[in-house]
Amino acid sequence: MMLFTTAEAAEYLRLKERKVYELVAEGAIPCTKVTGKWLFPKDELDRWLLTLIAQLSNVLRRSVGPAFWAIKSVL
Repeated sequence: MMLFTTAEAAEYLRLKERKVYELVAEGAIPCTKVTGKWLFPKDELDRWLLTLIAQLSNVLRRSVGPAFWAIKSVL
């Protein structure tokens, strides 16, 4: 199991460290605290990202409507 520090997680996710801390405070990102430091399991971050991408994809699919997808399928 690969564990990231906050700085490493921020770099991996392409976020600022401050944003990672905000996500931790919101309970929105998978992490654990060990000896006073936040650690982020890479495999859990990957699953979390895939879930976010799937949710965003569903929102976009619903918001653009079937006409867009019909046009896109013929292009």
